[in-house]
Amino acid sequence: QGDKEKELAIPVSPLCDSETTKTADSQIGFLQFVVRPLYVLLGDIVPRVKEEVLPIVDKNLEYWQDNKRRSSILRKQQQQQEQQCH
Repeated sequence: QGDKEKELAIPVSPLCDSETTKTADSQIGFLQFVVRPLYVLLGDIVPRVKEEVLPIVDKNLEYWQDNKRRSSILRKQQQQQEQQCH
């Protein structure tokens, strides 16, 4: 979406700039501050949601946190390699 907005010379929507948006960070924030609280609350009303859905939300959050850690490690390794080449 952001790329199309750039083509049209209109402001890029939040979290839609492919050059600056960090996908893992946006997913983590969305899961932590929107999705998980919603399902925790829903789980208080419908216990099956707490038992079956909330663990999936938590696994998804863990996936993106791991993805962020891996990306950070890879970036540091690339920076070190670049420094060694110069």
